[in-house]
Amino acid sequence: MIARIIKLYVSLMPVILAGALNMWFCKQPIADRWKRSIDGGRLAWDGRPFFGINKTWKGFFGMMMSGAIMQVLWSIIMKIWPALQTYNFFAPVWTDNLINSAVLGLLLGLTYALWELPNSFLKRRFAIVPGKLGRGPERHFFFVLDQIDSLLGCAWLTYQLTTATWLDCLGIVFLGAFTHVAVNQVLYRCGLRNNPV
Repeated sequence: MIARIIKLYVSLMPVILAGALNMWFCKQPIADRWKRSIDGGRLAWDGRPFFGINKTWKGFFGMMMSGAIMQVLWSIIMKIWPALQTYNFFAPVWTDNLINSAVLGLLLGLTYALWELPNSFLKRRFAIVPGKLGRGPERHFFFVLDQIDSLLGCAWLTYQLTTATWLDCLGIVFLGAFTHVAVNQVLYRCGLRNNPV
């Protein structure tokens, strides 16, 4: 059980770090010409935005680049400490060289960013302000969905690219959700998030 938990963290640590790096990047006054909403301000049939102002091209591409950077750095760390490779779902095929690592990081970052969009789309249909959870009974549903939306995508991609089982992927979602809450608390205290959840 402990070995499985270690394997989940070792395999997806670059994604966790990439999420934090991307939040920092989005707060910096660089590449701000990409700080435009993905939906371009267009409204859906209900008169509300498709995704809202928090889903920007800067954050979208930033997550891909952050994913690539962190995956490459993690690959270097694993070469220094080879024992980590035995706990990595993506080893050795996706981490045997820096180019493969960068491609894997881009794919994970892209998947992470894409799988957040349906959640944002759904929230706008409920007239929930971007970055908030709502106030009615839907609040609990969206709290859970906020923690697992991108994890579902990463679990799916892990299943497609590795020998991970559906049980491993379930572990990615559940363990990742608790980790997501903890990381959000840290980012909030560091001023990189506007709210703690």
